[in-house]
Amino acid sequence: MKRISKAHWIWGQFLDRDMVYLDSIKSRVNEKLKGPNFDIHLTLLGPFMSMDKDKINEIKNICTNRKPIEIFAKRYMTSNNFFTSFFIEIKKSSTLINFRNDLRGSLQENQFTSFSPHVSLTYGNFPKKEKNIIKDELGDVNMKIILNKICIVDVNEDKFSWKIIKTFVL
Repeated sequence: MKRISKAHWIWGQFLDRDMVYLDSIKSRVNEKLKGPNFDIHLTLLGPFMSMDKDKINEIKNICTNRKPIEIFAKRYMTSNNFFTSFFIEIKKSSTLINFRNDLRGSLQENQFTSFSPHVSLTYGNFPKKEKNIIKDELGDVNMKIILNKICIVDVNEDKFSWKIIKTFVL
């Protein structure tokens, strides 16, 4: 399936303290690799070609009675894909999968059914050797992160633009 570069996506974000910590890791990675700037997030669903009031209200209703979700960072990973060049792999917990499925079932438009939860630290095409050096410098990542916000994001990957248009707190 061809990647859609201009669409809306649903992101998860984290407690402020977790955002600060993850941002510090992202800064260390980007200091060396010089990828584009974006907010730390875990992509839950997308792409959506439009995001009307009905969809926004559905998302709000699903988030209303939800508690923050504990997620667990497993390890640093790299790939040859531009948008998963360097990331933190997240454990697929039943709570996270069930929450995503509730969103997915309610909205029904998203085209990608596979789910590989991760927190990207940079985007770009970088030599594997450079990424492995940084991975070694960072060491292990084995931590609990609290996902407590759901964001609707207007994305234009061609312009490296990721604009959060609505946020709901769990």
